[in-house]
Amino acid sequence: MKIKLNAGGAMLSSSRDEQRYIPLGVRRNDRVSRRDRRRLRGEEEGIPDGIWGTLGGWETRSPPLRGTIMCSDRGSYQSTAECSGEATMEEIRMVRMGRAEHLNQDPEAAVIERYISFTPKPMPELRDGFTLDDLPQLRLTLFLRPDEGALVFYQRMPGGTWKSKLDDPFDTEIEYLLPEPTENHDCERRDRLNYRIPLYPSADFEAVETDQGIVLKCNDRSASKLVIKALIFKRQNSRSLDVLQRVAERLALNRHNLQIWNTEPGTYYFTDVTAQDIDFNKRTLLLLHGTFSSTRGTYGGLFERDDGDGCSGPVFLQQLIDHGHFEQILAFDHDTVFLSPEKNAERLETMLGLNEFAQPVTAIGFSRGALLLKCLACRGNKFQIDRAVTVAGANHVEYTRLPKHLTVLCNALKRITPPSAMLTFVNALAQHSGQLLSVLDGLRSMNKDDPLNQAILNPASAPTTVLIPIAGRFTRATVQGGRIRKIGALALHGLISVILQSLRHDWVVTEERQSAVEPCQPSPTLPVIQVESRHTSFFGNNLKNELLLQALTGEH
Repeated sequence: MKIKLNAGGAMLSSSRDEQRYIPLGVRRNDRVSRRDRRRLRGEEEGIPDGIWGTLGGWETRSPPLRGTIMCSDRGSYQSTAECSGEATMEEIRMVRMGRAEHLNQDPEAAVIERYISFTPKPMPELRDGFTLDDLPQLRLTLFLRPDEGALVFYQRMPGGTWKSKLDDPFDTEIEYLLPEPTENHDCERRDRLNYRIPLYPSADFEAVETDQGIVLKCNDRSASKLVIKALIFKRQNSRSLDVLQRVAERLALNRHNLQIWNTEPGTYYFTDVTAQDIDFNKRTLLLLHGTFSSTRGTYGGLFERDDGDGCSGPVFLQQLIDHGHFEQILAFDHDTVFLSPEKNAERLETMLGLNEFAQPVTAIGFSRGALLLKCLACRGNKFQIDRAVTVAGANHVEYTRLPKHLTVLCNALKRITPPSAMLTFVNALAQHSGQLLSVLDGLRSMNKDDPLNQAILNPASAPTTVLIPIAGRFTRATVQGGRIRKIGALALHGLISVILQSLRHDWVVTEERQSAVEPCQPSPTLPVIQVESRHTSFFGNNLKNELLLQALTGEH
């Protein structure tokens, strides 16, 4: 449906309390009944008839919009990549993967795609430079039944007529928009979700460092547009935390497994083991993976082969064994979302039983795995870690300080996580408010102001472990994809740079925080190793194995 705004640009008035907003959906005679007005204001329970949402200003009566708005009437039950873009189709697939299987088999439980398209683009006066505080904001309200969930996002798309077929369905970009919190993170008694929508002056912008700090500047001739998409779907109703725990269980993300590297020639894989399968007298390397990941997800680049790479020699992990650097390689798959590093360490020690390693262990921790590594080094219960390497160490992740920044963290993880169960969990996380940070101990632990983090980085007594950090930094050379995907990558980099107040980061952690050694000891001979890389793109891509070998062993 098409909605024309009045000459002053104000929203249409649809209530007697002078709140101004646009009702979205199909209504009889283009009118809103008195009963539905009461429902819109929350004075009466129930979903308004024919209205799936409203669009207004965030705490303002007259949002700065001009021209025409196109939006769904009822929404699409049969979305196609040709019109919606493959990015939307992928989000629909992940929504279905994250919910109970019986809903996917129910023809009445379709995932409904709805949209709002703005023409022309809003606020051109901000093109010359703006900060996030400068942006006007819209309020999108979605009306939902208790057994329905929603995923809302911006989608970068080619400019032009809405609903025309895309020349390249794969060249579209997603930016999640998280809802405002409901009371007690409750889904059972709410009938709506509210979203704060930043009103960018263009889909094409990037960060620029000025004397006044980092600002965002737009391309005056951007041929791309931003469309708001909302996916509505049936799911089990409960608290947000319960929903996420069910998703994690379905995706097997809350497991704790010990793994050992299979040293038989040509095998190149890890197998699950118990303490009885481990030789505690051997020189050992321990691998600790990052958030929303696994041993394979984080370190696969060190042992998985591409069928077309033409290599036949041993992979990097096997070379460590063959050249006598280590006699066995262990890995610990663990829950990085719901449990703190301290709880993860307790689980690992319990799995090792009464056994202790006879020789000091070398360990490598990626991202949040760096915190687990430092926690284990301080505890020293089952083994002593004499040498450690952290890669993109999440000693402090700025996003975790403020709930509103969880939106950008989800978008960063979405862009750098390969298709996997972990990416599906990020999709599920984006369906809930940033206030969940306060109850997700695995994420809280990456905030330097949180007691969980302070207990790791400021222990009563520091370990003697020597630590070599490897830090990465984003550059334009790391961007891949079509024109719009590159635009989206630079725009996301801009948002991240403003939040982190630094252009030197790998999309998740600043270079400075990645380089932190505390509470361990710095190497007297090997400084911080710096590479060009985005988070999750180190192993097998941007980090040369010679550098990793030098960090692990001190040998060139």
